[in-house]
Amino acid sequence: MRPTVPAEAAPEAQQAYQVQLAHLYACPQCRLEAPCEDGRRIRRALQAARTAAAPMNSRRDNSGL
Repeated sequence: MRPTVPAEAAPEAQQAYQVQLAHLYACPQCRLEAPCEDGRRIRRALQAARTAAAPMNSRRDNSGL
């Protein structure tokens, strides 16, 4: 059974997550937790997509500035 991304996640984050899962499945280095440049690049892309999809913190309202 494959893990899934929550339904409310942005399509870009979902796609990045699926790319990461596919890479982990196919890459012997990543399965052994050895250094892998492609794996590192994919993790960074996933982190950026998740950050972009995250809602803004409502306590950081700078509208009064």
